[in-house]
Amino acid sequence: MNNKLTLLALILIVGTSSTLFFYAFYNKINLNSNSNASNNFFTQQDLSSNKPLFKFIVLADTHLNSDAFSYIRNKVNDLDAEFVAHLGDHTNFGTTIELEQSTTLLKSLGLPYYTLAGDHDIAETQSLENFNKFFTTPSEFIYKGVVVKLLNNPYNIQPFSEYQIQSVLLKLTDSDIVLSSQPIYVEKDNFFNYKFMGSLENIENLSVTNKELLKRYNAQSKIIVNSLRETSKNTLVISGDHHRSAKFSDPINSLVSYHIVGALSKSIFLGSKEIPQKSLQSQRFSIIEVFERDSKFSFEVKEHIIEN
Repeated sequence: MNNKLTLLALILIVGTSSTLFFYAFYNKINLNSNSNASNNFFTQQDLSSNKPLFKFIVLADTHLNSDAFSYIRNKVNDLDAEFVAHLGDHTNFGTTIELEQSTTLLKSLGLPYYTLAGDHDIAETQSLENFNKFFTTPSEFIYKGVVVKLLNNPYNIQPFSEYQIQSVLLKLTDSDIVLSSQPIYVEKDNFFNYKFMGSLENIENLSVTNKELLKRYNAQSKIIVNSLRETSKNTLVISGDHHRSAKFSDPINSLVSYHIVGALSKSIFLGSKEIPQKSLQSQRFSIIEVFERDSKFSFEVKEHIIEN
C-alpha cells in the first residue's frame, strides 16, 4: 500500500510540474515576476546603443476594455512611448456607439495614435463605413526616418481589388515596419492559431461563391508575402487578431520578422452575452523599440503583461 501511495504522489508531482511548465512557456510569463518580458528574438541587428531612437505602443483586441486602458494610461510616462498603434478589434460589433467609445479610450492615453480596423469593427456593416466615421487610416507615415506602412485587411474572405493589391505592393517595397489587422503570414506549426489573411483553414464550410473569394484572398496574401521577401533591409511586420502573441522570422528572408500582438481583453460582449476568447495568455500589449545605426534601423519587441 505504501508503495502505491508513493507512486501516486510521484505521478501528481510530475504532472503538476509539467502543466506549470507548459502554461509558463506558452504564456510567456517571466517566473521572476518581470512584467516587461523582453523578446530578444526580434533584435535584428546588434543595437547601436542602449538608448532607442524612439518607442511606441502597439495594442490589439481591446474590445472596449476600459480597465486595460486605465492601466496603460497610468503607465504612459514610465513607458516613454511617443505614439500608439492600434491593430484592430477596438469594439465587439462595430457599432457607431462602440466606435465612439473606443475613440474616447484612445484619446485618454494622451498620445498620437494610428488605427486599423479589425473584423469585429466591421461586423455591423461588413464594410469600413462606421469605422471611417471615427478613424482615418493613412497608407503610411514616416516617423524619425522610419517608414511605417499600414495594411487595413480586416476582412475574412473579401479580397482586395486589383488596384488595391497593386497599391499594397508599391507600399511595401520600402517599408521598415508594416502594421496589419490580420497576420499576413504565420508559421505552420503555430498550432494555437493558423489563421491569417486568406487562410483556407475553414474553406469547406463556405458556399461556392465564398470559396472562390477566399481563394483569391489567399493568393493575394502570398503575393504580399513574396513582395516582403524581396526586401534587403530589416522589416518588422506587426499584426493583431489572434488574441495570442507569437514571434517568428520569415523562412525565406530572415531580414523579415513577424510579431503578433496579444490581446487586452479576454472576453467580448455581444449584447448581454459574454464570450471568452481562447488564449492561454494573460492580457498584454507590446512596446516596440527602434534603434538606428549607420542610417539603418533595427527593432526590439517587448511584451508588457498586465498583472491582475
